[in-house]
Amino acid sequence: MRGILFLDFDGVINPYMYKQEVKPDRKKWLRIWKHPGFLHIPTYTIGQVNTNFDVDACRYVKNLCDRFDLKIVVTSSWKEFYSLKQIKALLSLRQLDTYVIDTTSKENQSRPHKIRAYIEAHHIQVYLVLDDIDMRADFPGHCIKTYNLFSKEQYQLAIQLLEVQHA
Repeated sequence: MRGILFLDFDGVINPYMYKQEVKPDRKKWLRIWKHPGFLHIPTYTIGQVNTNFDVDACRYVKNLCDRFDLKIVVTSSWKEFYSLKQIKALLSLRQLDTYVIDTTSKENQSRPHKIRAYIEAHHIQVYLVLDDIDMRADFPGHCIKTYNLFSKEQYQLAIQLLEVQHA
């Protein structure tokens, strides 16, 4: 049974407390990552993802997708600035690109409203919301509220929530 992982970036896989300052070398990166989606992305953003998107948090997301046959719908405000193709290119730096299928609406509505509209429009039954905005009341049993970063403890809770949905 395929499900959806509604994924925010900042405060989930991109911590607010960065590990280090990004000093990008665009020519070097473009030689390494030949993905055409990188061509119109600012060098700083590529460096931000490469340097500061947390490896463990991204691995937890990937593990959830593999274990529960989830696809990612991006809810992050990054979708306001980057196309789906560019988001996939950026997430390829953490091996998450193949899971990304869509973004929520760019309309001026609350994030819970956009997620609910997506769920209803696509008849989604199995889903998990990962976000640093607390939407547990909006999506009881389907939401993990992160605190700066998707942690191992939250990953274990996500497994429990998804196992209940698959039962």
